[in-house]
Amino acid sequence: MRGWLLSITAILLFQPVFAQKVSEKKVIKQLKKDIGYLASDKLEGRRTGSEGEKLAADYITKYYTAEGISGYKGKYIYPFTF
Repeated sequence: MRGWLLSITAILLFQPVFAQKVSEKKVIKQLKKDIGYLASDKLEGRRTGSEGEKLAADYITKYYTAEGISGYKGKYIYPFTF
């Protein structure tokens, strides 16, 4: 009985630690995916006005939308000049 109680107590105490590690692994995996794509040759360095810049903007916009992050005044992209 005592061993059973000790086992249950240990499981309950360490459960949050295991859950945090799984969550951290998901975050790291997503960061690697995002950085890998945004730094890829496909985006051509994301030079201003390039197709790569547009692809990067689309990727980030889709990510924000999926995460429920609202854009300023309902938009994510605003034109500007240098």
